[in-house]
Amino acid sequence: MKVNVAICDDNEIFCNQIKEFIERFNKENNTNCEVSTFNSGFDLLGQYTAEYKIIILDIEMKGMNGIETALEIRKKNQKVIIWFLTVSKDYMLEGYKAEAFRYLIKPLSYDDFAKEFDESIRGVDEKYVRPIIVEYKNETYHLETNDILFIEVFGHKLIYHLLNEKITTIDTLKNIEIELCKLNFVRIHRSYLINLKKVKTFNRNEVVMKNNERIPISKYKEKDFKEAYTHLWGKILG
Repeated sequence: MKVNVAICDDNEIFCNQIKEFIERFNKENNTNCEVSTFNSGFDLLGQYTAEYKIIILDIEMKGMNGIETALEIRKKNQKVIIWFLTVSKDYMLEGYKAEAFRYLIKPLSYDDFAKEFDESIRGVDEKYVRPIIVEYKNETYHLETNDILFIEVFGHKLIYHLLNEKITTIDTLKNIEIELCKLNFVRIHRSYLINLKKVKTFNRNEVVMKNNERIPISKYKEKDFKEAYTHLWGKILG
């Protein structure tokens, strides 16, 4: 599968270095990544296309910084994988708001880059190639995992909660839990499986999802939730 990558940094030397890293990665791993470079957030947004599946952003750019650029991109595309590369750790929490896949500190060796880039390629496969097929009342739905906020058990049915709609099917959480837990989902209650990337805030008793729905955390699942959330946070922070 061809993977289009955008690199955005106002330092041309850095852009070229990352481009060379990706070209080397292609040769060593038989991947097909095509790279475009941009020198500002404005340039990237002006030429942005949904064909980009990985975007690597410097944070401290003049004019529009990397965080601002990423937030604008998120309005257009929830699936694209975003990296932040910078010399400082000061923006880590801001990077989380943009659902960053990686937050890495410059300078970066090729070996470190290749390890993280391989994870990104796997992430592209998960987001763009593996929809969930849901059938109900003679209708078939193809759901992208990144569009699912949480899944609720209701009697003998499952309700898939998306940002602006709900889709119901006859199934059990057991049938989908194992696969979805590989994709940053976690079961926090016998009746709820949530997408950790769609959590807005939480306390020990409940999580608030990005659509502002509140979901209880079972005391028996609190440890599982914290471990999964910490694991995801570690991925984001690198």
